[in-house]
Amino acid sequence: MQRPRHLLCQMQFDPHVQFDAPAVHSPTGPRLPPEIQKIVVDILFDDKDTLGPCSLVDQAWLHLSRRHLFASIHLLNDRCESFRQLCDSPHATIAPYISTLSISSLEGADYMTESASFFLDHVPYLPSLPALTSLEISCLSWQNVSQQCLSSMARCFSNLTDLSIHLVEFRHSQQVSDLLSCFQMLEQVSIGATFATEDQASSSIPPPSLRYLRVLRLRMGLHGAGAFRDIISWCIPTNGLPAIQALSLASLDASLLPVVGSLLRELGPTLKDLDIWFMASVTVAEVNTDIDLTRNRGLRSLTVHNLDSQSWVLLEGISIDVLYVVIFVDSMEALDRKEWARLSWTPQFAGLRLFSLDVICFTPGSNNGSLDGDTVQREIRRRVPEWAEQKNTEIKLELEPVHKFYDKFMKFKSPVFQ
Repeated sequence: MQRPRHLLCQMQFDPHVQFDAPAVHSPTGPRLPPEIQKIVVDILFDDKDTLGPCSLVDQAWLHLSRRHLFASIHLLNDRCESFRQLCDSPHATIAPYISTLSISSLEGADYMTESASFFLDHVPYLPSLPALTSLEISCLSWQNVSQQCLSSMARCFSNLTDLSIHLVEFRHSQQVSDLLSCFQMLEQVSIGATFATEDQASSSIPPPSLRYLRVLRLRMGLHGAGAFRDIISWCIPTNGLPAIQALSLASLDASLLPVVGSLLRELGPTLKDLDIWFMASVTVAEVNTDIDLTRNRGLRSLTVHNLDSQSWVLLEGISIDVLYVVIFVDSMEALDRKEWARLSWTPQFAGLRLFSLDVICFTPGSNNGSLDGDTVQREIRRRVPEWAEQKNTEIKLELEPVHKFYDKFMKFKSPVFQ
């Protein structure tokens, strides 16, 4: 009989529960090979109601099930104490199974006033989490973190390779550098943050050692252009360190273009994938002055946003395999305002392996009643009939309220750049 969900939840967080249950002897007869057992359990990776009973079959299924049951832990301020007590229990053995840890405030909380102390206060008491490779921090203020907490994070999360920061407020660039410096094995870094002060870029801030970094995603915050210049400059390869292969930069204003241009030049042929989004105030002349992708000869995939001139100028003189164009539509009339002539079929487009148009249709509510997907698809194909008939093209359409899109955007859940 299936164990009720609420009892399974209690098992996850009750520090007095004995988790290593003795193996259950199976009836005599043939058993599935271990690799088949693994496949069966892996199919149920997101069905925790079923994985709970599976973990009681025998010792082998216990470990196979735990790989999914405890792979991802989400800590809110009302769960952190229970999690610490569980980790502190001599009977708890879940630490080797936790691969992703998410820390956030309660939904709807003001991240600029919601302190991360509920988590940071417990970090010194956590055991080492050897399987933890991904850490997600969202909707919190990181201003009051202590050096002791940072040292504890470096100890607990020593194998971290993926760090994602979403709507987190820092005091200044130094705090970001201190956090990144805790993790020497980082391969992917995603930062969508704000800053308490409009600090200026400071060369005195020591850059973190990002020798293994391959993927960098940055979203410009509400304040602190200087802080983002610092972060971008830290990632310019020096001293022969490996360089970034996939880069995503959004909401760039003119003040950030010089350091972005420096980064792109230094990355050279190492850069394979680029997703770049300029603010509307950026001019073509400013892009031409600082950004030159002809030096990135290894570039294979480019994502541009909207059909604006400042984005389209990036295509001049380069050869790529994949081009993504992301446009935003809030009404059928908005389609007429797009510069569809830019999508006229040219030899440059003919050489693409894939040409994808991603259409984000903003709707006023959750019922998506103001825009019809079939109509939007038909109208787009009517405006670019020559292009729409090509076999190496596609149209992706997503209808959703604007606030939901921007929430995903700030969390780096864009349908284009993952």
